[in-house]
Amino acid sequence: MRTSAALLLFACGCGKTPAPPASTLDAGTVADTRIRVDGYRKDCTADSDCAEVYEGDTCAGCGPCRGVAIAAAALPEYRRDFDRLRAGCPPREGSAPMCKPCPPPQASCVRGTCVAGPAPDAGRP
Repeated sequence: MRTSAALLLFACGCGKTPAPPASTLDAGTVADTRIRVDGYRKDCTADSDCAEVYEGDTCAGCGPCRGVAIAAAALPEYRRDFDRLRAGCPPREGSAPMCKPCPPPQASCVRGTCVAGPAPDAGRP
């Protein structure tokens, strides 16, 4: 079920090689805190096999909102990688920016691959 996959999500978005902890970086070196989904599974047989996640800088001021899809079975690995990358973000100064709320997560299985958003034929009789 799409709803159950959506409930598994948390606000986020996948580098398969996480940045080293800030304490191991040379002075002046900035850690790569971007997460990319290209290394995560995207295979599916039903919409419930998919989950929408975030791809981009884990240190982003607003969001991070979702926008790409992976296999729901890959969520634990994605979450570990996201948390590890976000740990390399510098502390925020001042108050958090005013951000629009993220749209509800939605992912679909299209021809055996997870995609973000509704299936192309969704809502058609």
